[in-house]
Amino acid sequence: MDLKNWRASRPHPTNEKGILMLISPEAESLLLDAIAHNSDIERHAFIGGIEISVNGEASRNKVGDRKSSALWDAGLNDLIFVGLIEAVSPLGSYYSVTREGYLFAENLDPAEKDVRSEKWGGKIRWTVERRLELLSEEATALLSAAVEHDEDILCIRVLAGTQIFVQSDGLQYKLGDRRSQANWEAGLKDLESAGFAHPLGIQQQVFFVSREGYVAAELLKQST
Repeated sequence: MDLKNWRASRPHPTNEKGILMLISPEAESLLLDAIAHNSDIERHAFIGGIEISVNGEASRNKVGDRKSSALWDAGLNDLIFVGLIEAVSPLGSYYSVTREGYLFAENLDPAEKDVRSEKWGGKIRWTVERRLELLSEEATALLSAAVEHDEDILCIRVLAGTQIFVQSDGLQYKLGDRRSQANWEAGLKDLESAGFAHPLGIQQQVFFVSREGYVAAELLKQST
């Protein structure tokens, strides 16, 4: 399949300029560096965060920095979504550039890197603004607190009910208040549905703020 037909087969068919807007500057950097070094992209998760690197070099994200990790992890997922890389290990720790990835990179004009970055920024802000309109007060409170305190959102289920909170911000409702608890549970679900927070692990007790979540928090801060 050539690049033109490949574009038409993607989940969101676009022209050449459109497809470039589907990947972030971090995604583009990972792709080009993997090709330049004839290497895989590596992603390793461990207690304390993740590490994303190319050719065994230093981690692209600042390990332990939640925002940096969210940006680079989302960039990796951008490449996977549009089929420019694919997992080559059972645990998904190593990713190789696909044929389409090489073809895509050949069409990138280095002189337009800043233009692509600006277009990407505009696209993600527009998308986030639309999703923000659907968030409840509880959802925006959780998101703002998580970003302000640089912490994850916790969802702990106990006999008396479900506790949803950011560690430094404390619990926002009394256990046993079913209506309030339902509102905060719905708020967390709102964040997840909007793509502003994602669960860590299958137990869904810890939720980290996504790249889009950080953009949303910044927009919320600017509006106050």
